[in-house]
Amino acid sequence: YIETENVTTLRGDGRGGVRFEGPRWFFREEKLAYWRSEFVVVSPKSRPLDIETGGKVAPPSVTEDAATVTRRWRVDKAPAVPEEPASAPIQEFLPNVRIGWGIHLDETIERLVEAGSSIETPSDPRLARVARTIALAASGESAPATDVDQARALSRIGADEKARRLYRWVLANVEEGREQDGRRVVIGKSGERLAAFRYLAHLIGLDVKLGVIRDRLTEPTHGTFSEAEQFNAVALRIATEHGPRWMTVRDKFAPYGYLPNSLRGQPAVVLAPGAPRETTPLDGARDAIANEGTVTLSEDGSAKLVLDQRYEGKFAIGLRTALESLPDARLNQAIESRLLPQSLPGARLTSLSVKNAADLDAPLVLSMTIEMPNFARRRGDELVISPPFKIDLGALASLPSRETPLFLSEQVATRSSVKLAIDLPRGARVATRLSPMRAEDGRRAIEVADRAEDGRLVLERVVELPAGRVQPSDYPAFEAFIRAGLSALYRDVTISLRSAPAGERVTRSEQAAR
Repeated sequence: YIETENVTTLRGDGRGGVRFEGPRWFFREEKLAYWRSEFVVVSPKSRPLDIETGGKVAPPSVTEDAATVTRRWRVDKAPAVPEEPASAPIQEFLPNVRIGWGIHLDETIERLVEAGSSIETPSDPRLARVARTIALAASGESAPATDVDQARALSRIGADEKARRLYRWVLANVEEGREQDGRRVVIGKSGERLAAFRYLAHLIGLDVKLGVIRDRLTEPTHGTFSEAEQFNAVALRIATEHGPRWMTVRDKFAPYGYLPNSLRGQPAVVLAPGAPRETTPLDGARDAIANEGTVTLSEDGSAKLVLDQRYEGKFAIGLRTALESLPDARLNQAIESRLLPQSLPGARLTSLSVKNAADLDAPLVLSMTIEMPNFARRRGDELVISPPFKIDLGALASLPSRETPLFLSEQVATRSSVKLAIDLPRGARVATRLSPMRAEDGRRAIEVADRAEDGRLVLERVVELPAGRVQPSDYPAFEAFIRAGLSALYRDVTISLRSAPAGERVTRSEQAAR
């Protein structure tokens, strides 16, 4: 038996009210069953209490006296919550209660607008000149000597391009740190990159405002508190000649205008007077990996691959970060020992070229020549190809049913595509009957369009798995989607090394139709 007591003194908020949020009480937990779980709240009758429940919670028993109201929530014989992989945060599905007062969405947004609608740091004329010089430097011309000439030159550059140049300078020169004063971050070149960018943009007259976005991974709202907390991601909104641009200023190797996948196409609030509501754009750099190339297959199952791996969005950010700390002399070894085994086991790298390493707005491309002794398995007069670049989707649908929501985080979310043209040995043919397949589950999709052409096997497939969640009621459909995709993605392809009999030979168009 455990009993705890906490006494908290709250000051007024200067508006004649007090914001109070009590503890969140859970009636179940993982690994441990409760014989009884009880939550008792005694509150003044003069102040209405805001109550938010999550999961299945029975109404409380209520008793009143002259000055207070007592509420008792009680759950008996609560079994332990099953441990399920990739579960959503516990507050989304465990039975729980939150209590408090004075916390509402409109009032929360009003406070955010007050805190974020203006830059309190005074403008420094010296830094204003630095900001103008940065915005003019990328034009290839020397900056004008006088402030008036600089301002005139700046007026000929669009807002989007000026913002791009400031963004590039901030990422290249400012190390992420704790300092939040934009002026000090610019001078010391260490601190919050967003604050530095916002301050420099303010100095050259760009319309840059803070905004808050409802992350797609945020739990569904089911009461006062979760409603007030739903706009939980901070980004910048820049007014440009092409329309508003929403972006983050954080990762050193992020392309200009980058928003994480879970923040695209989402409701947003601009932290400006009136708190305008917008929806963030769906376009921008995709979080994707694309593999495209040709394979020359030998009769013993060995192969030579000429491959381009294209990384975009978060994958390009991560790989550029890893490459920055890697000496050039160890690059080939690192790619061969760490990256290739994940998709091409046993591969040996014979040449490598890294493209667009410095151009953050372009996909990062690894152009490689690879030799594989075991691309296919020899079996008598046949070769068996297990398609490469497999994605481990099976772990997402490993259970027959779920009690907790399946959480597809930003780390799990992906868009992966493969297009390999495999030149077969002379006289060989594809013996497996190939048929196109597409499975969908909402915005999720798996597509396989493998086909046989004249003397060639083309493996073409796309996996689209955006961030989000799958509720227990939707899990059976999701599991069927994954199983259908796996059966097509993991299907072996058999190559016959003997030529087809005359009566079985078909034209290239007929093979493609198959």
